Amino acid sequence: MTKVPSISNQNVLFINPGWEQASYIDTLFQLGCKIYIVDNKQSSFDPRFKAALICDYFNVDKIIDFAIQHKISAVITDQCDYSIYAAAVTSEILGCQGIGIEQALLTTNKLLQRDKIRNAGVNILQPQYSLCLSPEKAKKFSKAIGYPVILKPVDSRGSFGVSKVSCESDIDNAFISALSNSPARQVIVEEFIEGVQITVDGYADPVEGIKSLALATKVMVNESIQVAIGINYPGDLTRTVYKKAMMNNQTVAETLGIKFGMIHAEYMIDKNDHIYLIEIANRGGGCFTSTDILKAVTGIDFAKKLITDSLGLNNRIDYSSVAENQTNLLFFKIPKEGTLDCVHLSDEINNIDGLINFKIMISNKSKITLTSNDANRHGFIIVSNDSTSALVEKMLSCFKFQMLDGSDVHPVLY
Repeated sequence: MTKVPSISNQNVLFINPGWEQASYIDTLFQLGCKIYIVDNKQSSFDPRFKAALICDYFNVDKIIDFAIQHKISAVITDQCDYSIYAAAVTSEILGCQGIGIEQALLTTNKLLQRDKIRNAGVNILQPQYSLCLSPEKAKKFSKAIGYPVILKPVDSRGSFGVSKVSCESDIDNAFISALSNSPARQVIVEEFIEGVQITVDGYADPVEGIKSLALATKVMVNESIQVAIGINYPGDLTRTVYKKAMMNNQTVAETLGIKFGMIHAEYMIDKNDHIYLIEIANRGGGCFTSTDILKAVTGIDFAKKLITDSLGLNNRIDYSSVAENQTNLLFFKIPKEGTLDCVHLSDEINNIDGLINFKIMISNKSKITLTSNDANRHGFIIVSNDSTSALVEKMLSCFKFQMLDGSDVHPVLY
């Protein structure tokens, strides 16, 4: 990779500066950029920010006015569908390098995405699907294709409102859950594909085009709760299927016209090694996937690549040098019901080789609940290829959760 020069006096708008995006803010500051932010909630004061706009990410008129007022020359975000939409609209209106509005819509609306792929006539498999505007239509379509089926919002995130349904009597509740979690108030019903679920992370290089970079296999809570509790790179697949999946991902992204930025896709591979598209996003995966994990797997900092491409800097990548280092994202849970009082973290965790990063995803005074979506998992660790089971147990022992009843518990893997 070529050396990335520092750049000053560029006004950069970063949308959604949450915990997953913290390293982006660090890099922008190190490059000498003037950072302006849009957040959907009042965040803690950060002296590195020149100005902040607090508003809903769908309020693009307000965001565009803020960007024009501060003479923004680059708009950046990642790992969030809603902020990707805001960034795409703002950057296209301002003429900045970034994700196009069409690609943002196609990759944040599952129905638009499915229709685009189907109508393109490309050799990409998808589950049978239908937009269903009532529980009765959902029941009729489900009966026609056969149970089990998946009900989901067309435009949600983080597995909110996604249900696997095995019989007609469960359709009503699943439909309402999907409808409630859809900003567009639309529900899509899909054929359930049984097999191995994988993710493919990639990058749309504005010069060199689509590159599939890292593949992982996923472990889910169970068949009914489609929430990942383990994501393992480079995946437990044969080399032939691995290469086929990487090329398949490139075709999907090209068909949707993706030309810039991170790519994060999910597929199912059935028992016959047929690969079905579940969904693809023009952003990086959450839980530090596009920052820490992609860097650990490939050996290349693609988060910095996204920033430098947005700023118009020369930061060419030698894609022949992309590695396939084993890296695991492992989710943990508190094995006890009750209310969390506080968390104690041992300093020893900072000295454990093989631990790349971690996150506790529940806050003090929270009630411990069963995991039903991505947001209510309790926490995770990211570990490198030399992390044995004993080493993982040592990492988990550094977390002590003190419950409101006075008991102390250590987390365990799901």
